[in-house]
This record gives sequence, structure tokens and C-alpha cells, in this order.
Amino acid sequence: MPEQPTEEQIKEFQEKLAKMSPEEREAFFRQQCIFCQIIDGKIESSKIYDDEEAMAILDINPANPGHSLLMPKKHLQVGPQVPKETMERLGKITKHISNCCLQELKCSGTNIFIANGLAAGQRAQHFMLHVVPRKEGDNLKCFDIPEGTADDAQLDKLASDLKDFISKKLDIQFSEAVPDEPEQTEEPKEEAPEVPEPEPLPEPPTPEEVEPEEESEPAKKEKGYLYFVDKEGDISRVKMVKGRKKEKQEKEKVKVVGIKRKPNLLYYVDSNLEIKSAPMNRSGKKSKKKKSKSKQTKNKKEEPKEEVKQAEVVEEKASLDDIASLFK
Repeated sequence: MPEQPTEEQIKEFQEKLAKMSPEEREAFFRQQCIFCQIIDGKIESSKIYDDEEAMAILDINPANPGHSLLMPKKHLQVGPQVPKETMERLGKITKHISNCCLQELKCSGTNIFIANGLAAGQRAQHFMLHVVPRKEGDNLKCFDIPEGTADDAQLDKLASDLKDFISKKLDIQFSEAVPDEPEQTEEPKEEAPEVPEPEPLPEPPTPEEVEPEEESEPAKKEKGYLYFVDKEGDISRVKMVKGRKKEKQEKEKVKVVGIKRKPNLLYYVDSNLEIKSAPMNRSGKKSKKKKSKSKQTKNKKEEPKEEVKQAEVVEEKASLDDIASLFK
């Protein structure tokens, strides 16, 4: 156990500090503070946040996994030394770290606290905020605060002293006025109005009387659009244009399906806006069964020339950029 300094040593140290300039005092404390050395990069740490004013790291002796320490980069020992603007900045960052613990670590809650002074359990020479992720049944007992007792006179005295100090510090006045309670006057009792008997409910219509609902026409593809299955597994489309177009076409979501893609399958949209799939070959295209030469020749002769021209026109309308955007 290290020896405690004598009164003479403490007095000599205080006199030495009093003669230092603010810059010299800052440099002296930074050399003695392990967290300032972490901020300066002299000691390695698991950093989770960093900007010009503050840094957050993971505690190497965590109360729970994800226990974070957020501190100002300037050497400040206790809360009263922290400027108002810095404290507001730390509060905003603490909120984001807490939300990150809830969403990414899937914890049930967080404890956010400041150990301000030795009596409050502060062991570091640097002011910091602790963010501790919590889960049901984690058996963390350090935040179980016992419930004491206090009488009304003691509470009134403490409230008065604290309120006077806060009002002077913040330069505000608290209103002592108590709102008057409205006088209760006896109102003359009114006779209850006669409630008419409810009319009988109409009998439900028979199946013959119910008019059949008009069946809506099934959704189909519109001309001038290229339909595809987007990365969310939904049906989207882009406007088709002639030739090459540098600007990327805006994607319009048509139908929310949310399918999960499977490997080695090509997904496409049929004319009734239904998603279909087919196995792909090694080149990434839809696989086709080989036909015999005689059958291919026969099919070629039977296809009219006009249909081939029409298919070529449709392919010209979709730009290369539109086709490339489908595989991003």
C-alpha cells in the first residue's frame, strides 16, 4: 500500500501548482492521468466514439458486456469543472450510446451514472459517464439503492436549501403561489330525462338480397416500364427510355412481397405481377433445355417476322444503365 503524503508534501505540491500557468497545469495532469494518455493515443483502447471534444471506450473491467466510458478530451476531474457546453455535448452522445446498446446488443435497459468524487465511488482522475447495458437476471447488484426514511420537516428543510441555491445559480425565481381550489356549490338536482325505448334492430338481409361485390381486375404490367425483383424481395419498376441514358432511372416500388432469394435462381416478374424463378446456369442466365436442330429450324420458320421486330423495339427502350441497376 503506497504511503500517504505528509502535510508538508501536500502544502509544497499545492504551492507548486499555484505557480503553474493553466497550460503547464494541464500538461502536468495529463502526464499523471491514465485516461488522458488513452485520449492522446499513448495507451491502446477499444474505442467506440471519437470527435474533437469527447471519446468513448469500452471498460476493460466491465460490469456487463458493452460497459462504456464517455469522457471529455480536456482533463477535467469532477463534474463542477465541466463547462456547460461540454456537458450538453456529453449528454447527447450518451443518449446515442444507450440507444446503440438497446438495439445492437439487444439488452433490456441501461444504467447511466457519474461517480463524482471519492465518496461517490470515483476512482479515476478524469471525469466520465458510465453506460452499462442491463439484461433480466444479470445479477448486477451495484445499483440496488436502499430505501431510507425522512419526515416532512426534514424534506421541507432540504428542499428549501436546495431550491435557494439553484435559483441563485440559474438566476430564476420559483413561484410560491398555490392555486385556489374552486368553491364547491350545491347545484340543484335535475330530474333525469325519460329515456326512450330503443328501436328494434333491422333484420339482417338474406343471402339472395346481398349484392355480389364486383371482382377487381388482377394487376398487370404497364407498357413502357421494366419490372424486376429488387434487393428487398419486392416488385419494382423503372421507366424505359430509348438508347443510352447517363442519369439513373428512379426506382418505383409496385408490390411489396418480401421474398427471400435463394442462390442459383433467377427471379423475374410475369405479366400478372407475380414473381417467378428459374434455375441459372454458370454464366448467371436462365438455363434452357437444348433443342434438336430440326426442332429449332422448325420453330424459326414458324415465327413471323413482325414479332421479331417488335421484340427488338422493346429491347431498345431499356437503357444499359437501367439493366445494370437490377444487379446492384
